[in-house]
Amino acid sequence: MAVNPNSFVVRTPPTFDDPGTERRHRLERLAGAARLFARFGFSEGLLGHMTVRDPEHHDQFWATPMGVSFRKLRVSDLVRVDHRGELLEGRHPVHPVGLLLHSAVHRARPEVVAVCHAHSQHGKAVSSL
Repeated sequence: MAVNPNSFVVRTPPTFDDPGTERRHRLERLAGAARLFARFGFSEGLLGHMTVRDPEHHDQFWATPMGVSFRKLRVSDLVRVDHRGELLEGRHPVHPVGLLLHSAVHRARPEVVAVCHAHSQHGKAVSSL
């Protein structure tokens, strides 16, 4: 396929007929993003967090749990929490500092769907200077 150098391809997010299908799509992407972060070295230690807003309950979001490696994270490991930090679904705890950061972003910016916060080995080395 020939690409016109003057054209610009823009991908828009998919649309869904029901929140359940959209939720599954978001959770699969969140788990996949966590694995990519691990592969590229952005999951050093326990301090990285990733969240995605629930498509049906806009005051709730799904989060990567504390104590589960991004490298091995599965959709079934993700937890649903509200802005106060109450665990609504899932079996793992959420890092309280990550919860504070992400809930503040999700509350302040309702148009934001996902938030990622990482600690890389190189970033920690630079920040120690």
